[in-house]
Amino acid sequence: MKALRTSVMSLYEVSEIVPGKSLVARDLVRGGGPIAVREGTATRTLKQWDRIAARIVPVMGTNIFAGGLLPFTPQATDALFDGLLQMFGKKNAKKLPAIKDEELQAAASMLMMAERPAREKEDPASEIPPEIAEQAVHQFMDRQYRETLEQPVGMLGNKTPRQAAKSAAGRQKIAEWLKYLENQSLRQPDQADPVATYSFEWMWAELGVSDLRQ
Repeated sequence: MKALRTSVMSLYEVSEIVPGKSLVARDLVRGGGPIAVREGTATRTLKQWDRIAARIVPVMGTNIFAGGLLPFTPQATDALFDGLLQMFGKKNAKKLPAIKDEELQAAASMLMMAERPAREKEDPASEIPPEIAEQAVHQFMDRQYRETLEQPVGMLGNKTPRQAAKSAAGRQKIAEWLKYLENQSLRQPDQADPVATYSFEWMWAELGVSDLRQ
């Protein structure tokens, strides 16, 4: 109860999900190292790089979620950080300062506005054999993303991925962009869908940011 009273809701990015068992959460607001969390229900539906508003509390040496989880879309994440920057940032600041727990508690209302994205309708079953369809879709996505590496991307400040990869700040933006692409791919209603089974690992390696895939 004491841990619950002093807990603070924050925005976390999840990874290393073990369905029905655990995940790793990274606090996007307060920073710090990754946190291992034991969780048996939400881990069955959460996907790699999902972002959620939640409270994490330690109980008998194990971290757990206290209460419900609120999913955050990339748009909701941007809106949250814009609001926090207005509340706690200095004039014309572009980066959040260190935020204390009590300050984050005061901004809790900003973490109740997330909306679960509407799920797309499933396409009718295809007559093409699944393995052939998967190969064709993956080849198409390979070509598409190969071309994208040479094109300006809004999330990268309208630089091409290869241009962005030349600076430390650009590499961080690339990591966020690739996490977004991977997350959206994994959110297909049917996990056997060729889009959901596509691997983005080659793009992390191609752009030299594999070390940021954590």
